[in-house]
Amino acid sequence: ATRHNRASPALVLFVCLAACGIYLASTAGAGPGGRLKELEISIAAGRAGPADWFEYAGCLAQLQRYRDSAQAYDRVLEAEPYNRDAVIGRVSMLARARAGDALYRCMCDLVISDAMLSLDVFGRPEVRSYLAEARFQQLMGEARVQSLD
Repeated sequence: ATRHNRASPALVLFVCLAACGIYLASTAGAGPGGRLKELEISIAAGRAGPADWFEYAGCLAQLQRYRDSAQAYDRVLEAEPYNRDAVIGRVSMLARARAGDALYRCMCDLVISDAMLSLDVFGRPEVRSYLAEARFQQLMGEARVQSLD
């Protein structure tokens, strides 16, 4: 009978855990927090364009900083007023931040500028809860009328 050298299960487990630890340490700065710092440096230096602001808004959203994320989407929209993804992101962040008055003003503007998009946005889960308020119901009715024109 031949005898095979086998690593003990404890040694295999140790090697696997060490490899996982090294991997996690090497990717620690790659999450939204690490990229957030890079973007903040770029923003502070005045080198941020709309794509940077858009990515910044996404990082803030992942960290559940919804109001800050909505403000970052505002910066995108200053440069690119018809950026559909930024419009939807801003509305979504205002809804998640429970900023009802700001959301209402945003939706009023959206109904005027793009009634079809506003109807799509009213269907989003985070916005739908606002339809319990009469002002949002009325605004959605206006969006329906505007979309028929």
